[in-house]
Amino acid sequence: MELRRYLDAVARNRLVAITTLVVVTAITSVFVIQQPWVYESSGTFVVRPRSQDSAETVRAIDTLIRGVEINSTYATIARSELIKNLAAAQLSEEVSTEGFTVRADVVAGTNVLEITVRGTRPNDVAAYATALGNETVEYIFDLNDAFELRPLDPPTVPRRPVGPNKPLTIALGVFLGTGLGIALSVFADYFDRFRRSGKTVRRLNIIDPATGAYNVAYFMKRFDQEESRARNSLRSFTVGTLKVSSSLRPDATIDSGALTDVVESGMALLRAEDILSHVGDGTFAVLLPDLDIATAEVIMTEWRVVTEAMLLENGHSAGDLVVTTGVAIYEGVDTPSDLFPDHAPTRA
Repeated sequence: MELRRYLDAVARNRLVAITTLVVVTAITSVFVIQQPWVYESSGTFVVRPRSQDSAETVRAIDTLIRGVEINSTYATIARSELIKNLAAAQLSEEVSTEGFTVRADVVAGTNVLEITVRGTRPNDVAAYATALGNETVEYIFDLNDAFELRPLDPPTVPRRPVGPNKPLTIALGVFLGTGLGIALSVFADYFDRFRRSGKTVRRLNIIDPATGAYNVAYFMKRFDQEESRARNSLRSFTVGTLKVSSSLRPDATIDSGALTDVVESGMALLRAEDILSHVGDGTFAVLLPDLDIATAEVIMTEWRVVTEAMLLENGHSAGDLVVTTGVAIYEGVDTPSDLFPDHAPTRA
């Protein structure tokens, strides 16, 4: 039942949901389209002993295997600002490294160092990665350390970008726009119900606490006003009634949950100027200003059909409750006593 109410709220405020979806999707698309493609180029290097002596080589390899500090040190050197500046100085004036990022990592479980450059220009990315590799090899060689770097796979010009994933980002924007649109449409429906139900003037005691509709005293006051207008301006108005009663026990009290469902289904069909009131014993009255009787009959019939379906969904059997409706037109000379005589106004 709750799901249907949300779906009905979205349907009634579909313009809000659609507008939100379009706006969020458009903003996301513009943001994504403006993002440049990012390319990546990598070169790999092997950390190996420098000495050619077999005994020293064995000891160096054993040291390399037992500790990770050597590989990590060389990776740190490759990422240093000194190496970046030396590599940038090798490049021609046409190559720009602005906005490029450098990453140097040791391949897990190996003595292989990988130097990666990311940027928006594929040719410049490859050139910068190559220069970084050359400067790193030369710097480590000049240290006269027991180890050196030997090139393995040189950097190449990337053919395809590695990011951003623009289709996925746009899809996420559509998903976000859909969710936000649904939330706003439900909120708009709630706000509209709040406004129309008269909760803002609850302190004037015009709301029936059992159903959330107007009470009979407020309905009679509005009826007198409409009757006066009709008498003085030769206008007419209509009043509709809807009654929910038990088919087995006509005098049985209808539970408040069923009455609340009746109010919700009615509010969705009425205009802002219409007055929906609970006059007691499962009977509801609707004041419809400036509405002809034929249109009023259509509204009341639809209200009855929706109410019957809603009661059936809430667990009432098809023959458990009976819903009846009536419509009358007033031209300033009648009173509503024929519809609910227990609440007829007293006039001098």
